[in-house]
Amino acid sequence: MTLPEIFKTNKIATNQDEAFALQLITQSAQAYQLMKLRKLEESKIPTGLKTIKVTVTPSEPLKYSFADPLISVSIINDGTGSLSAWINGENDNPSAMLESGENISIDMKYPVIETLDLKAIDSNCITRIIGKVGRRG
Repeated sequence: MTLPEIFKTNKIATNQDEAFALQLITQSAQAYQLMKLRKLEESKIPTGLKTIKVTVTPSEPLKYSFADPLISVSIINDGTGSLSAWINGENDNPSAMLESGENISIDMKYPVIETLDLKAIDSNCITRIIGKVGRRG
């Protein structure tokens, strides 16, 4: 059946078998999309907490890679100096700048935080990192 015939008759399939096949293909595609959405929503459920404590120096920036991606991360600067932090090393501008005693929490809603780059600005920084671990969708 050609496209002009479909518009004239308002029929896509010429017989029941073709209509059934078309319906089956459409429903299969919809079921697949629903499955992907379900996995994505399930990935928002935390599977645990990851807590680490590191010392960051001005001469040696720290790049930390997480085995399982994080949904959210809290960075606490317990050191005496300033600290820059980059999530997933995305660009030249830090995701956060923390002065001594400051903390920041970043919630991405989905497990997409795979790396965290930390750099002390003027003196050593003892830094605590607490993250909610998620699972890949």
